[in-house]
Amino acid sequence: MAPSKLIIFNIVASKKIGLGHIYRAISIAELMQPAFNSIIFCKRPHYDYCLKIFPKYKKIRSYTNQENFFQQLEEIGPGLVINDVLSTSKDYMRKLKNKKFPIINFEDLGAGSILANTVLNELYDSPLNSNTNALWGHKYYLLRDEFLKKKPPIFKKKVTGILITLGGTDQNNFSLLALNQVMKLSELKKIKVYVVIGAGYSYFKNLKKAIGQYQKSGSDIELIYHTGKMSQIMSKCQIGIASNGRTVYELCYMRIPSIILSHHKRELGHSFADPQRGFLPLGTYKKGITEKKIRDGVEKLVLDQAFRKQLYCNNAKVRFNQNKKNLKKLILEIINDELQ
Repeated sequence: MAPSKLIIFNIVASKKIGLGHIYRAISIAELMQPAFNSIIFCKRPHYDYCLKIFPKYKKIRSYTNQENFFQQLEEIGPGLVINDVLSTSKDYMRKLKNKKFPIINFEDLGAGSILANTVLNELYDSPLNSNTNALWGHKYYLLRDEFLKKKPPIFKKKVTGILITLGGTDQNNFSLLALNQVMKLSELKKIKVYVVIGAGYSYFKNLKKAIGQYQKSGSDIELIYHTGKMSQIMSKCQIGIASNGRTVYELCYMRIPSIILSHHKRELGHSFADPQRGFLPLGTYKKGITEKKIRDGVEKLVLDQAFRKQLYCNNAKVRFNQNKKNLKKLILEIINDELQ
């Protein structure tokens, strides 16, 4: 029996959760083309949110409840179901397992994860459970093609660009928080600051107003909205301030020592961002303390060239080049093995 040439993604996306799950689904869907077609499913109101952010992406469908989702799966008959919904329950996974579809789960620490064929916890470098079906760490991270096609820049002695990018939704408005701390440093007057905000960012007016005020005093700041060319912006920067998600891996590939903030407790569990890989993790926000740590960290990275170069070299130790090939091979093996 030939395997079905259709992959179904079940994802979550919202202002609170962020956009990382749908970005990952789209990246994997593109990876598996042209041999496989893909459809992304999500429950309302996640569907409405995704449709607003990705109005031109036609392969997004919705379901009203679990029963409706399973009904649609039966009608479609996929060759693989990929769950990217954070923690799955045993009830959901048992019902899905009974449908006889091969299953891959991403970023799943739930009780139902043990029932998947494979769980890829790419954002957790240290195992958080003993499940034998779980694979952990950055070697399973799928770097976007725009980065794989771009060569990381060589070390630059002088800092000429700082990147601020705090996630597709930045629910805590860390973008403005970070900008205010960066602009307090007099040493940064001749350094350009790139502020990148995502399609789900909802504090645009306040941020734009603040940037306008800084620009009036002579600061060089560029505000970039929902860019599809992050690698080009990163190539102009020597240090960064970012949230503790997918962007960390892109910064690592581009060898940009960065200060990392976690939006919430779950992000705090993403342990990749540490000094041994070129990062300064600050954890979750603590009023007054986080602001000072950002200022101190940026000042250290700007003024201490030897320190920044060491972090740059630590970035360079990590390799992502084989991840794409290995992930595709793994997905194909799961699809084919289940049907033998």
